[in-house]
Amino acid sequence: MSEAPDLTIELFELLTKIDNRLTVIEARTDRIENIETALGQLTRKVDTMKSDIIELKTKTTDLEKNADFISNKYEELRGENSAQDNKIRQLQKDVLDIRDAENNTTELKEKILDLQCRSMRNNLVFTGLEESAEENTKQVLHKFIREELSIRKEIQLGTVHRFGQKDNNGRHRPIVASFIFYEDLQTILYSGPKLKNKPNFGINTQFPREIEERRKKLYPVMKEAKKKGKRAYMIKDKLFIEGNLFKPEIKKQSPGEQKTQQSTSLSGTPPTDNRKSQKRARHGSEAES
Repeated sequence: MSEAPDLTIELFELLTKIDNRLTVIEARTDRIENIETALGQLTRKVDTMKSDIIELKTKTTDLEKNADFISNKYEELRGENSAQDNKIRQLQKDVLDIRDAENNTTELKEKILDLQCRSMRNNLVFTGLEESAEENTKQVLHKFIREELSIRKEIQLGTVHRFGQKDNNGRHRPIVASFIFYEDLQTILYSGPKLKNKPNFGINTQFPREIEERRKKLYPVMKEAKKKGKRAYMIKDKLFIEGNLFKPEIKKQSPGEQKTQQSTSLSGTPPTDNRKSQKRARHGSEAES
């Protein structure tokens, strides 16, 4: 009978050990489950990170493509800009060449005008002399010189002729005469004041048309200066007021329009006008007074 309790005790102890082991196993199982849960969460995070990395790689690839496109576009634009720069430089060179050509043309034009003025230096234009169909123009001019200018000396004339179209209204065409001796021309000019009370007549120095056009623009300025009691005279196409060269000042009034404001400025020592101021006009135009 004594063996039965011992067996019971051993069985109880065995069960207790088994229970303890099961408890340990359960605890470990819980830990494993926690680890599995943590691993699951970590796996999900890793998967999320993988997705993010893939997305970032895709974006990086797109950015690289965009960067390549921008780089290519930049190179293309730089090439176009370089071509435009070359065109601009060529245009600038062309503009400079054109300006040089214009300056050369202007200089050549002024030289031609100067030569024309020199060739006309011994010429005078006479207006108001009566014209007849079969006249000897040189004799008509000699008669005018003797009777209207009271010059008795023999004036040596070169070519003498009328110019312009005949006027059916009875207006007499001007006479242009070349003088063999410049002294004779001066004699005529010095006698000009004798025509002061004979407004139908005029004695005018001959100039090329362009020079005369420039002079016409200066006539009103000269008249105004003389009205103010200032000493004013013209030499060719230059106006001098009180010894100073007159220069029109051009100011922009509005786009496409320019307003010329007149002013005087000192330009070194002006040339001296050795001749008395005479009425001068070209081709019968209205002379200065």
